[in-house]
Amino acid sequence: MDQALFMVLLGMYPVLTGQSVGVYDDRSKIVMLSVVYYVLFLSTLYMMGQSESMVLMTILYAMMNVILVSFADLFLEQVHARFRTQAFLEDLERAHRKVEELTLANERQRMARDLHDTLAQGLAGIIMQLDAVDAHLTKGNSQRAQEIIQHSMVHAKKTLSEARLAIDNLRSKTFATVDFSDAIHNEVERFQNATGIQVLLNMSIKGSIPKLMMEHGLYIIGECLTNVARHAEANHVWLYVRIEDGNMKLEIKDDGIGIALSQKDSLTGHYGLIGIKERVRILGGTLVITNNIPRGTLIRIDTPEKKGENS
Repeated sequence: MDQALFMVLLGMYPVLTGQSVGVYDDRSKIVMLSVVYYVLFLSTLYMMGQSESMVLMTILYAMMNVILVSFADLFLEQVHARFRTQAFLEDLERAHRKVEELTLANERQRMARDLHDTLAQGLAGIIMQLDAVDAHLTKGNSQRAQEIIQHSMVHAKKTLSEARLAIDNLRSKTFATVDFSDAIHNEVERFQNATGIQVLLNMSIKGSIPKLMMEHGLYIIGECLTNVARHAEANHVWLYVRIEDGNMKLEIKDDGIGIALSQKDSLTGHYGLIGIKERVRILGGTLVITNNIPRGTLIRIDTPEKKGENS
C-alpha cells in the first residue's frame, strides 16, 4: 500500500508542475511552484519513512519534472503557434479583401478615364468641328465648311475606333503599340483642323518610352488641347515635349484668357482636369497650372524616371 501511494505521489507532483506551465505563462511562478511541489514531495518521503531512498527518488522526481515540463512547454508552443497561424490567416484574408476592394475601385477609375478620354474627347472634337462648320456656312464659306465636314467624318471614324480599342483594353489590360511621336503629330493635326488654332510643337524623344507613360502622356496632351479649345479662346498653342531616359517633361501654354486662381484648385465638375491630375499622380509626377505671361495658361508636367519599368 505504501509503495503504491509512493508511486502515485512520485507521478502526481511532476504532473502538477507540468500543468502549471499551461496555467501560468510566467517562468518565475512555474519555478516557485516546482520548488513548492518538490518540498511537498520530500516531506511526503520523510513522513513515509523513505528517507534512505531520498537521493534516488529526488533524481527520479527531477527527471520526470524535466520530461513533463518539456512536453507541456512543447505542446503549448504548438497550440500558440496554431493560434498565431490562424490570426495570420485572418489578417491575410482581410488584406486580400482590401486589395480586391482597391482593385475594383482602381478599375472603375480607369474605366472612367478611358471612357472620358475616348468618347468624351472624341465627341467634343466633333462638336467643335460642327460649330466651325456652322460658322463658315453662316459666312457663306461653303468650301471651307465642306473641308471641315470631311475632317469630321475622319475624326468620327477615329473616335469609334478608339472607343472600340478602349473596350478591348478594358478586357485585355494592354495598350496598343503605337509610335509616340506620330501619335502626338496626329493629335496636333486633328486639333488644328478642328479648331483652326495654330500649334507650335517642339518635341525631343530619346530612348525607349514606358508603355504606361506613353498611354497617359497621350491622353494628357489630348485633354490639355481639348481644354484650350473649350475655354481658352486662344489663337496659338505652344506644346513642348521632352522624353529622355524614362523622364517626361510636358509644357502646354496658350495665348488665351487664362485661368482664374480660384479655379486651379477647384476641380469639381471638371473631369478633364481631374483626369489629368489623376494620370500625373499615377506616373508619380508633378502638375503645375498657372497663368502664362503676358496672357494665357501654362501647364507644366514633370514625371521622374521609373527604374525597371517595361518599355
